[in-house]
Amino acid sequence: MIEFTQDLIDEYDCKTKLEQSLCEVIASSYFSIMKAMSYMQNIYNITHLSNEKNGYYSLISKELEKQNRLYLNALMTLRAIKSPFGNISIKTKTAIIGTNQQFNTNLPPDEIIAD
Repeated sequence: MIEFTQDLIDEYDCKTKLEQSLCEVIASSYFSIMKAMSYMQNIYNITHLSNEKNGYYSLISKELEKQNRLYLNALMTLRAIKSPFGNISIKTKTAIIGTNQQFNTNLPPDEIIAD
């Protein structure tokens, strides 16, 4: 788990304690998911049905779901923190922003554009 945490810290270039603690949460959740999944596989090997088996299966399922949510939320938070922020400054009365737009700046001299 320590090696996995260090790999995450290196991969995302984590400098602050907040970023490093998120890497620890991600690693801890990942290994909890793996442990819960191994418990689930052990349940499948039991051939008889009982209330105890169903209760145990329900408990492990809830733990697996909780750890998976924690893992994904921490990972998305780390990715959001480490993603570059874009600053756009537009000083105009009208702005149209879209993808794949073409701006023609070489207008003929006789074409007049009104403001």
